[in-house]
Amino acid sequence: MTFTEREPKKKDTIKLSDTRPFVWSKLVYPANRCIFNYVPCDNDFEADFAAFLDRAEDVMAFSKIVSKIGFFVEYKDSKDNHRWYYPDFVVAIGEGERLIIETKGLEDVEVKYKDNRIKKWCKDATGLSDSKWSFIRVDQEQFEKYRFKSVKELILSIEGIK
Repeated sequence: MTFTEREPKKKDTIKLSDTRPFVWSKLVYPANRCIFNYVPCDNDFEADFAAFLDRAEDVMAFSKIVSKIGFFVEYKDSKDNHRWYYPDFVVAIGEGERLIIETKGLEDVEVKYKDNRIKKWCKDATGLSDSKWSFIRVDQEQFEKYRFKSVKELILSIEGIK
């Protein structure tokens, strides 16, 4: 299999409202600002983060990204294998301002490859759409240290660590 880089083109858009109902056997969080009546979560940290997004003063809407939605980003892993990356959340924090958020409990060798690829995707998506797309990774240890009121406050905290 060959991996060819090419200029991005706008092909299809994904509307969360077009997602058909699906069965979820893991954790769920009942949210008001999510397009779904429940946020499907893979673990307790994601459920806690969904609760934060639901009450954050600057979040207009959000959704957990699951495979049923059809959104993923292709990337090359540490061994040059072709993989699909499903980030955790998409968040609208303002008119035309969108975030892709990855929550991370443990960091493995693949994280930097996924992070680099989604940052490039955000840059490309910003250039091809009317929205500004950004990516942040939220580490569980950092998130659990503080009580954040907003996503912007969380981002400032994360940027202060770098």
